[in-house]
Amino acid sequence: MNSLSASQPSDFGIFKTYIEAFGGHPNYVKINGKPLVTTFGGEYSKFGTKTATEGWQGLLSQIPPVINFLYDIHSLIITVTQIHFVPTFFEMMVDHSLVDGDCNVGSMLD
Repeated sequence: MNSLSASQPSDFGIFKTYIEAFGGHPNYVKINGKPLVTTFGGEYSKFGTKTATEGWQGLLSQIPPVINFLYDIHSLIITVTQIHFVPTFFEMMVDHSLVDGDCNVGSMLD
């Protein structure tokens, strides 16, 4: 498990690197062919922008529409189309149009 400060635009690259490194692996969880990406918190992550919505929009725009992975072991090329984004935000501070779902941990604790 890793933690990003999500306080500056340079954190986009770290997130994108994780998606590129692991999102196309055959064992990675996918929904409708897209790698599942979630967060624990992050509703206040602005990535150096004025709002969390702007920050997440900026980050999601950095993920190319199609990422191709080549695994040397099997000479297999896997294509991944964007991501399926289901964050765990404790407060929905981000425009709902940016997410594919919402994992509301707070409701599970009540």
